[in-house]
Amino acid sequence: MSNGRTVKKVFLVKPDGRRKAERPKLMWLHCNEYYLKLRGVKRWTIKAKDRSVWAVILKEALVRLY
Repeated sequence: MSNGRTVKKVFLVKPDGRRKAERPKLMWLHCNEYYLKLRGVKRWTIKAKDRSVWAVILKEALVRLY
């Protein structure tokens, strides 16, 4: 492959500079933990396993939201 071919140039190129530093994306879990903490729900992972208790928590959250 000759040195003048575009494919080889692209393959061998080394970009200058640095990549922009960004905040990591928030995960669904992090957002929900934050809102549950605001509502005063503790040990939510255990409560989420009991569907009847979890349904009550979600209904209360919806009522407070509106």
